Amino acid sequence: MIKIMLDPGHGGGRAYNRGFVPVVGWSYCNEGDNNFIYSRDFLKPALERAGFYVEMTKSTIGPDPSLKARGAKAKGFDLLISVHPNAANGKATGVEIYDSTNPKESCKSLCDQLCSAIANAIGTNNRGTKYRRSRNGSNYYGILRHGLAKKNIIIEHVFHDNHADARKFVTNLRACAEATAKVLANYYGIKKSSPSPTKPQDKDFTEIVLENLKGTKLRLLPSVTIAQSILENSGKDKIFSITA
Repeated sequence: MIKIMLDPGHGGGRAYNRGFVPVVGWSYCNEGDNNFIYSRDFLKPALERAGFYVEMTKSTIGPDPSLKARGAKAKGFDLLISVHPNAANGKATGVEIYDSTNPKESCKSLCDQLCSAIANAIGTNNRGTKYRRSRNGSNYYGILRHGLAKKNIIIEHVFHDNHADARKFVTNLRACAEATAKVLANYYGIKKSSPSPTKPQDKDFTEIVLENLKGTKLRLLPSVTIAQSILENSGKDKIFSITA
């Protein structure tokens, strides 16, 4: 099974607002909170429905683990997705994805597909796949340097300091998650199998006896009637067509 680690960027609360503009009707208008709620309540379930095994780098909204600790949790996983929105000058819009500068981890084709699908789902513009290197040529972003998954990427879904862009995102979280899951399922060749039919639960003896007594006028309590039934059928091979 393909394993995906979701990394909701930053911590929770006002300290991690990072310029996220208020959007009426959405209670998580700071970057850390929004990253966590989107990851836990929308993206993770969508990926699991698509057939992926999914974990997160943190289980509650508040903590802000170090980038090294976050990246280490992705060891043994096929893909690490660090979940973010972006910020600039309040005017920029669009989705962009930072791919790893390490050629062994790079997945530009996947990033291009995700950018296109997410832009369409949210209704924003596609800024494409990007690379940012430090002076020594390695990944500029710590989560990409420390990510231990086979492939590590950062998705910057919108610019949260632009009200129109932020509103598009928070009103299309489910569509964004489903679009992301669909692209990843296609990329990894996962075909959603039809759920196997649920086996009917076996009824216990008491339920069967009561069903067989339906329509019969009873002058005794059901428990007494059931006991009488058992006594009257003692020594027989079957009770109401059930092997004793």
